Amino acid sequence: MCVFLQIGGLYGKLYTNIFVVPTICVFGCGLVYMSQKRTIKAVIAAGGSDESAYRTASVSFQQNLFFVVFLLYPIITTTLFRVPQCKDLEPHSFHEDDFSVDCESGSFTAAYIFALIMIVLIPIGVPLTFLFFMYRAKEALPDGTPNATVLGGAKLCAADLSDGDDRYGFLCRDLRPEYWYYEIVVSDIWRLSPSFPSLHRC
Repeated sequence: MCVFLQIGGLYGKLYTNIFVVPTICVFGCGLVYMSQKRTIKAVIAAGGSDESAYRTASVSFQQNLFFVVFLLYPIITTTLFRVPQCKDLEPHSFHEDDFSVDCESGSFTAAYIFALIMIVLIPIGVPLTFLFFMYRAKEALPDGTPNATVLGGAKLCAADLSDGDDRYGFLCRDLRPEYWYYEIVVSDIWRLSPSFPSLHRC
C-alpha cells in the first residue's frame, strides 16, 4: 500500500485524486453542516425558528455532498481510466503518464487491480446508485410521477415541499419531469462507454 503514498507521478496523482481531495471536500461539507446546526440551535433558542430548520439543513448537507460527488466524478474517473495506459518500449513497457513506472512491476500490478476495483465502485457504481435512489424517490410519489418545479423542471419530492427541498434537484430540476433520469443515464453512464476499451492492459 505504500506505493500509493509516493507523492508525484502516477501514484501521487492516484493517491491525491482518489483519497486526499475527496476527503478534504467531504470534511468541508461536514464543517459547514455542523456550523449550520449550531446557528439553527441558537436561532431556535431565541425563538426565531422551529425544529423544521434542522431538516432544511440536513437536506442542504446531502445536496452539498451529492454536488461534491459529481464535481469530483470526472476527475476521479479520468484518473482511474488512465492507470492501464502503458506504452510498449521493448523489452519493457512503461506508463504513458510516468515513464518511471514499469508496467511489468508488482507495484503497478497492484495499482492496476486497485484501479479496476475502484472503476466498478465509482465510475460505474456512483451513477447506478444515484439512479437507484432517484428511482425510489420517484416511485414514492403519487402514481410514481415526478412533480414539477415552479419553472417546470422535475422534482423528486412531495409537491407541497419547496423546490430547494429536493435532494436530487441539481440533477433533474433543469429537465422536464418525464426526463428526470437523463443526467444520470445519458450524461454520465453513456459517457463512460468509450472508456472501457482502454481498460485492456497493454
